[in-house]
Amino acid sequence: MLRIFVILIILALLGCNQLSKTTHSAPTDSSNVNNSKELKPMPTETCISDLKERLLLLFNGGGIDDNNYKPEEDKDLMFIKEIRSCPRDEAIASLLDLQIKNKDSIELTAKSAYLLVKIGSEKERAGEALISTFSAKHKEILDRYRDKDYGDKVKNNKYDDKFGELEILDLISDVIENDYKDLLPKTFEIAPETDGVSSEQLSFIYSRAFRSDPEGFLRMLKVKSVRVKGSVYQLLIPGLTKDQLKKCLSQIPKNSDVSSMAEDMRRISAKSNVDF
Repeated sequence: MLRIFVILIILALLGCNQLSKTTHSAPTDSSNVNNSKELKPMPTETCISDLKERLLLLFNGGGIDDNNYKPEEDKDLMFIKEIRSCPRDEAIASLLDLQIKNKDSIELTAKSAYLLVKIGSEKERAGEALISTFSAKHKEILDRYRDKDYGDKVKNNKYDDKFGELEILDLISDVIENDYKDLLPKTFEIAPETDGVSSEQLSFIYSRAFRSDPEGFLRMLKVKSVRVKGSVYQLLIPGLTKDQLKKCLSQIPKNSDVSSMAEDMRRISAKSNVDF
């Protein structure tokens, strides 16, 4: 009888030990489950899908008639709103990655630099990159004339002029007007390179900025070389009416550090038969 009683006690003790192990192991399993729930999967796509393909179709100038302009129909504007709605770091990373992978593309470099300025990322560096694409495009156009097959390529539409100097200047103009006014003096260096329609566009950019702040404009130009100053004058003065030029120059005090530049403009304009 005593033997049976001892066996029952031993079995009872073994059962308690097993229950104790099970009870203590439960929180560990539960903890593992909770930890697995906290691990969030990494996104497989960014919020900007098909970035390269879409940029090649956007910001190419032209577009909607100004007389019937509707913001909701402006695909360029809609894309800017879309990219601004993305997480900022993600948008910047996507644009920089696009630049690196397409460093030989003037078009994609210009458009990605433009968008980096629009979302407020390193405006100075992105702005300079945008300016540099104008010089690169200008060189590309000049190099065509050295191509022995130039005539045949023109005849067979081998050159892609969808995105040229004028389109780049449109992006630069928008940035100066709406995002980064300090980019203006950077454009002075490309003034000697412009001709034809690109000269007219740069003339518009300069005349608008000069009317806004004549003394400030000349102060930014003051530090440039004689060659650059002359090129800017030749673009600026034809972009102003006689009355506009007279009014702007009258706003510059006689004791201003740029008063001599105002006199230079008067002399140049006089040779252009602009009456003061």
